[in-house]
Amino acid sequence: MQHQLLGGDERVETTSPFHEINSADEKEIVSGLNSFVSEASKHHAMVYNAASKRNVSLPFLFSAQFQNLPLEDRFHEEIRQFFRFNESSCCKVMADPDENVFHYRNFKKEMPKRWNSFGFHEADPQQAADLFGHLKEGDKIAIVTRFGGETAQPYVDAFEARGLKVRVVDGQDGPADFCFLMSAQKEIAGLWQSTYLTWAGYLGNATRVIAYRMTTSRSKVETYNCTGPGLKGKFDFRTIH
Repeated sequence: MQHQLLGGDERVETTSPFHEINSADEKEIVSGLNSFVSEASKHHAMVYNAASKRNVSLPFLFSAQFQNLPLEDRFHEEIRQFFRFNESSCCKVMADPDENVFHYRNFKKEMPKRWNSFGFHEADPQQAADLFGHLKEGDKIAIVTRFGGETAQPYVDAFEARGLKVRVVDGQDGPADFCFLMSAQKEIAGLWQSTYLTWAGYLGNATRVIAYRMTTSRSKVETYNCTGPGLKGKFDFRTIH
């Protein structure tokens, strides 16, 4: 993990503004994060990000690894406090308090040239319905997907065949989808490789996160038995054959 305090040259070298936290030692991680928080209060510069067409405040954190369950388990509450999500600007629709959520990332449509080589294989409609096989007739489920609702119709049919009440939340941008996942208070399920799903699970209010992978994928689920009060028993890792 690296944090930038002053902006400037992005190359990591002796004169670089980057400060690295490159250790698995808990004391060093705590020391590095404390140093970052302390220095962060001294710098409030803004950098224009041409890609997003908005200003990004400094300092900021970035990591070479999106998911690290031991780290996120240990510092769960600190991470939740550190990352503030602007709901008034980013959220369009919220999950109902009694609504479960299935995240249909649809990597095949999002990355038509790379989804297969990357191993981003997703559950088919029947497999998705089986993930929620414990729900009772009349329970509610929302399917959130970035693309048109017609691609989600087979999943709607599979869930309705189980007697579930289904709605599709589609056509939103990435932050709005992330907000919807974070707002869920019951169960959310989706592909483990989607960091939208996993980080919404870390930071959000869902009571249970079903993170699955397909056996046809080359990626392995990074299973970890969380023991911290925030994540203990929250993640349910599954492999679909």
